[in-house]
Amino acid sequence: MTWNYYTPEFECDKYNRDMLKYSPWSGHRLFGYDLIANLKPNVVVELGSFYGCSMFAFAQAVKDLKLDTVLYGVDLWETFDKFTEQDYKEDIYGAFLRVKETCFSQQHVKMMKMTFDQAAEYFEEGSIDILHIDGSHFYEDVKHDFEIWSPKLKKNSIVLFHDIGDEIINGGIMGSHTYWNELKEQYPWNMQFDFSCGLGVLFMSEEIYRTVTETVKKDYYQKQTNSFDVQMKDDLRKLSFKLKDAEFYISDLKHQLEIKDSHLEKYKADRKKLQDDYEATIRGKDEYISELEGRLKEIR
Repeated sequence: MTWNYYTPEFECDKYNRDMLKYSPWSGHRLFGYDLIANLKPNVVVELGSFYGCSMFAFAQAVKDLKLDTVLYGVDLWETFDKFTEQDYKEDIYGAFLRVKETCFSQQHVKMMKMTFDQAAEYFEEGSIDILHIDGSHFYEDVKHDFEIWSPKLKKNSIVLFHDIGDEIINGGIMGSHTYWNELKEQYPWNMQFDFSCGLGVLFMSEEIYRTVTETVKKDYYQKQTNSFDVQMKDDLRKLSFKLKDAEFYISDLKHQLEIKDSHLEKYKADRKKLQDDYEATIRGKDEYISELEGRLKEIR
């Protein structure tokens, strides 16, 4: 088998650039795309789709290569742990749906808005080619997800685990890291990428393990991610300049408003003085007329 390396354009970025291109999973998009493009699986199930960074990478490969792959994204699309409690102030489900309908309406992208356990009931044993586990990252949850879904896997299937890295996130190392290390002892056919929070690749058969690991250059994806990190830092630097320009512009507008308000207050004060002077003049005129009328009466 020859492993082809693609340079796709991820259409989804046009519609939700910040939450997709800069997602924690974004460093694995090229591998995810190539995995689908080279293995051409029939059924892919993702547990935890969120904004869709990984799902839309898979879908882009399905679209570009005109595959019949069916992609299932399982998610409640609502907060369920401390890692996501702030994110769901936005309509993440709506954002996912808009990209799906805009970019992948002709592909078999199935959204399953339910719990992982509920979704498992819809799949027969031995029916899934690739399973991506990226829901809750607590040890018990990741273990539970794998144990519930592993009977659904084909004999030569692949399981992806995100967030297996040992980075300190929200005050500690994620439970998915601990569970992945345990799994590696039970399943010797595995490989992992240590960047972008880590991605573990578990092979359920030695055959597919040999096929992939003997052809894939892991350092290729590391180098691509390094290049992306450099680009991302440059983007952030440019955005910081734009932010400073915007802050200067806003500050200048505020100053102009202060000047306008100052002039307006002066205008109001001058207008009031003119009004007062005008009214005083009218009163003086009326008083003078009354005085003259009084004198005329005396003369008559």
